[in-house]
Amino acid sequence: MLHDIRLVIWDLDETFWDGTLCEGGITYNAERHDIVVALSHRGILNSLCSRNDLAAVEPILRQHGIWDYFIFPSVNWSSKPERLAEIVAAVQLRPETVLFVDDNPGNRAQAKALLPALNVVDETAIAGFLQDPAFAGRPDPGLSRLRHYKLLESRHQDMRAVGGQGVEFLRQSRIEVSILYDIENHLDRAVELVNRTNQLNFTKRRLPEDMALAKAALLEEIAPFHARAGLVQVRDRYGDYGICGIFLVHGITAWGRPRLVHFAFSCRTLGMGVEQWVYDLLGRPDITVVGEPLSKLPGAVDWITAGPGPQAAAAADKSFGEVRIRGGCELEVIEHFFRARARAVVGEFIAMREHLYIPRHASLILGQIAAGLDEATASLIRDLGMDRDFYETRLFDACDDDTLIIYSPSGDASRLPYRHKATGFECHHWFREPMLPSHPGRTAAQAAEYERVTALLERDYTPVACDDPERYFALYSRILASIPANALFVVILPNKTINLDGVALDHAPQVTLNAVFRAAAKPYPNVAFVELSALVGSVDDVESGSYLHFSRAVYFRLFEEIGARYRDWLASRRSGSAPGSAAGSAAPAPPP
Repeated sequence: MLHDIRLVIWDLDETFWDGTLCEGGITYNAERHDIVVALSHRGILNSLCSRNDLAAVEPILRQHGIWDYFIFPSVNWSSKPERLAEIVAAVQLRPETVLFVDDNPGNRAQAKALLPALNVVDETAIAGFLQDPAFAGRPDPGLSRLRHYKLLESRHQDMRAVGGQGVEFLRQSRIEVSILYDIENHLDRAVELVNRTNQLNFTKRRLPEDMALAKAALLEEIAPFHARAGLVQVRDRYGDYGICGIFLVHGITAWGRPRLVHFAFSCRTLGMGVEQWVYDLLGRPDITVVGEPLSKLPGAVDWITAGPGPQAAAAADKSFGEVRIRGGCELEVIEHFFRARARAVVGEFIAMREHLYIPRHASLILGQIAAGLDEATASLIRDLGMDRDFYETRLFDACDDDTLIIYSPSGDASRLPYRHKATGFECHHWFREPMLPSHPGRTAAQAAEYERVTALLERDYTPVACDDPERYFALYSRILASIPANALFVVILPNKTINLDGVALDHAPQVTLNAVFRAAAKPYPNVAFVELSALVGSVDDVESGSYLHFSRAVYFRLFEEIGARYRDWLASRRSGSAPGSAAGSAAPAPPP
């Protein structure tokens, strides 16, 4: 019994047509012509393996308008089994999804001997093809599958002309990969990639077979704030291969090692290095490979370039320059949107040390870097279990004129800071969970360190308010004055609404701090703000119990909004309306 045929390889004499071409002529079989066309419109491919003279065969098939329906046609006088194996390898399908139809029992037997999984039938089975469930295929009225494989055929011919799939051929192919983040607009294709790919499906995790249920399940998987998901579009000098891959990474924050949930690619891209390139782009997250895919991860790929993609934003904005991003885990989510589109990306996010988190989303840390660390201050941070890694940044470094710097002060209103009673030094201090008394796996050394630092904080420090306008105005002004004047500095003003079990509550300290940051930035023409609250459609977009974590859709809106600010800024620079010496401006007056 046949199962899900994806390619039919036809013999010609006494099979596709009646008679033998080299023995006095043939009678063209219109019924079998129509079957090839019908199969193509079901997304089922067709090829030829015939012992004949190509110079005699091709004009006949072109005359009847059927030649271009066959991919990788093999018409010559050499042995058929080896040529069948070459066709199957070139099309990159498993033999069990391929059918060879030939009237000659010797040819069929030899084919099975070389390719035991290959399906073989004689010419009497052809009349039943269109009624057999194995030939159901999937509707393809535009013949997109055929077009994609014709591109593969053209590429294969050039590859053979240069002696095989070497790196030089791949470089000559000019392969471009674009990442599409609006998966919601391509759900049918996303589901198809997860459920229908096998040879380059690395995790083999499937969605429900019912399309409606599959879409709902995929939307649920990509929704969390810690999810990183995208579709992979590929093109080269031979043409556009369309959407050929999907990835979904979970756990892209300081709380967990990133892990690939879905990582699947169409065989259209086999041998191009696309999956290795994307894997590197994602930072080589953890992956549990199921089965034996036809490609190995990782692999060195330097012949692929990032393409602009079809998104509306990309149409106007071909690329970003260097992008520097600092903030909490919410900015880890947007970092990957920039990875494929920027010349370089620097990410500074919440990170873990043995006992503490490095709260890079806290302006007290960034402001202290701007002020500089004297030895007395360095001694204080060492006593608290911190080191100079806590007080380092690339945000203030000199940069090119197309640099984009993104900062989210999302830690300012989320935890009370500590002030040293004797010196006035202020900082955020954040124990990791294993240090806390409630943690079941806490070691004696962790308990001792926790007790030491807690006692130090109680003795020498006092908690202070996080919404004092005057203190934070001075802090934000210090940061703004340290940002390179020739870079665009985008400040993401944190969300002001807490989702408390579906009820929206205003977070008053954040409301205050957002207004203070805006006031401090007035003298700086290279500063732009994005209000996260304006990008939240409803309280359901905010993770329950939080005001800083959102659904994936909000992060994509944030990426697009930052891109719009960047394009406007570049345009204003070209027109001469954006001064480039803002860092030297006079200090602003504090808010009333």
